[in-house]
Amino acid sequence: MNTDYKTILVDWINQDSTDYQLISSPYGFFSVDPMPSDQFLEEFYEQHYFQDLSLVNAKGMDTGVKDPLERFHHDRQYDETISLIREKCPKKDPGILDVGCGTGKLLTHLKSKGFTRLFGTEFRDQVHTQGIEVFAGSFTDFEPL
Repeated sequence: MNTDYKTILVDWINQDSTDYQLISSPYGFFSVDPMPSDQFLEEFYEQHYFQDLSLVNAKGMDTGVKDPLERFHHDRQYDETISLIREKCPKKDPGILDVGCGTGKLLTHLKSKGFTRLFGTEFRDQVHTQGIEVFAGSFTDFEPL
């Protein structure tokens, strides 16, 4: 992602938020500052996450939409992620942890492309992946093998 575009994107997202800010790293990752409390996340998941799919889709989260064009869009993004992993990581099959893995679609896609050391964390136990370990709870409590 172009650094200028990333800066514009982060600024655009942050202009609508008074409580939380999106912080970008030079490595292409994003984080929220301050980190929401477990209580806030519990309430959010209970009231919104997966209950209102139009809100989730509007935020760009992968909800496993069945529309072919939407699926193509996600698969293309996933393939770009795989290209980046292969470009930056010297290991053929690196261990990958998807924090906040949502429905597990990215992990499932990675598995279909030959990755085997896959792990995910998701605040709620709503992820159903075959053969991929997903930790349900706060990712700060996740302890890798």
